[in-house]
Amino acid sequence: MPRRAVGIFGDREEYLVESYWHRWSGVRAPGCRVWHCLHQDSAYWPRDRRTPVVLTLHDLNFLKDEAPRRRERRLHALQQRVDRAAVVTAISQSTADIARAHLRLADHCPLPVIHNGNPLDPSGAEERPQWAPPGPFLLSIAHLHPKKNQAVLLPLLQARPDLWLVLAGDQRHAYAAGLRRAAERLGVAGRLLMPGVIGAAVKLWLLRRCTALVFPSLAEGFGLPVVEAMSVGKPVFLSRCDSLPEIGGEAAFYWDDFSPAAMAAGLNAGLAAYAAGPAWAGRLRTQAQRFQWDTAARQYLALYQKAGRAGA
Repeated sequence: MPRRAVGIFGDREEYLVESYWHRWSGVRAPGCRVWHCLHQDSAYWPRDRRTPVVLTLHDLNFLKDEAPRRRERRLHALQQRVDRAAVVTAISQSTADIARAHLRLADHCPLPVIHNGNPLDPSGAEERPQWAPPGPFLLSIAHLHPKKNQAVLLPLLQARPDLWLVLAGDQRHAYAAGLRRAAERLGVAGRLLMPGVIGAAVKLWLLRRCTALVFPSLAEGFGLPVVEAMSVGKPVFLSRCDSLPEIGGEAAFYWDDFSPAAMAAGLNAGLAAYAAGPAWAGRLRTQAQRFQWDTAARQYLALYQKAGRAGA
């Protein structure tokens, strides 16, 4: 891990300090019984090829947003990592299904699904941002990118002049500038806030005060902001793409059509149903409770034991 994180798990553990050269030479980890690659694109692998590897697949979104030649290169590289792994797992059933369709996984079937846990700490400190919207607002948390599909949210501001829209997330992609231009054309730029990446305290403040989380993503391996919003009882409006129906379940509202009229009608109907049903917030919290890190830890421990036995 990075030098600044050494000691994070206490002083009884042994730590290896990350080095740039580990990407090329592999990591020398004598005595390591199981190595977990937490993400399929990780550059850090054990130098000793006899060490059993658990590989977690998060998504294969590159199949949707990469040019054909680059897509094939990335798929080939991922297949090589899968071939080296002793155990392969996925963070959602959707990701597992996509992996089965595009990778050779005969040696890794069944492909176990271990959902992510909810990272939101409800006991943490809140921070009201200086740029906080002065009225009711919709919230979207995701890096600003075509596959996240935030552009379809802008017409909602035309249909609902009482609402603001906060698009929080990394703005380095050119799509962010395109969103600003689109908002100007629609005449809603005055009620659009794009603060960039937000910290945990600001995120908690926004989640607890937003009217709803809006998440029309076209490619999603899991959708952590959805779980975070549900855990505080906020309504969530999602696309039906990839993992989102799996994560939102029957507690979420869904858009099946991204036309402005259908988006506005879906939002209005969902907010009305949420307001009329006092139990809906509890239903959302119950759905969010399905995604716990304690559960994931126990499931991963079982995989570590399985991989360790196989490599003994």
